Amino acid sequence: MIHANDRLLRERIVRCLAPCPAVELVGDTDARCDTVAVVSVDTPDEAVKARLSAWGQAEASRSVLVTRSLGDADFLDLMGAGVRVVVRSHEVTAGRLVRAVTAAAAGHGFLSDDLVGRLLTLAASVRRTAAGWSTAGPVGCPSPCGQAEHM
Repeated sequence: MIHANDRLLRERIVRCLAPCPAVELVGDTDARCDTVAVVSVDTPDEAVKARLSAWGQAEASRSVLVTRSLGDADFLDLMGAGVRVVVRSHEVTAGRLVRAVTAAAAGHGFLSDDLVGRLLTLAASVRRTAAGWSTAGPVGCPSPCGQAEHM
């Protein structure tokens, strides 16, 4: 099932997925519980995030977000809503989109390369903040000398 606010990108997604025998394109009324929703937006707004959150963890994990722009707060909101598959709109190719859809169908994650690094950085930042550590400086293990000072 494809939800896109850009007609040209929607057509590009259809052209990428239609020839794949492992993918069956369906409309909203034909959707089943195992349907993967490909949601294509320029930038996820509150309405898109609310829709993905409303789908719940299981349904949101079977969605593919195709987006041009994604801020850190939006990224964290979407991950919190259960979205595990994000493809940048400029990276949409038949192979990449089919891999993304099949990953979502299996409940696996699939992120554009730059987003993997951002997710790890954000996770480390959240961890440091939750632990009350300073957010400045590199993430790493404390030195043996630093450990000895605190004992």
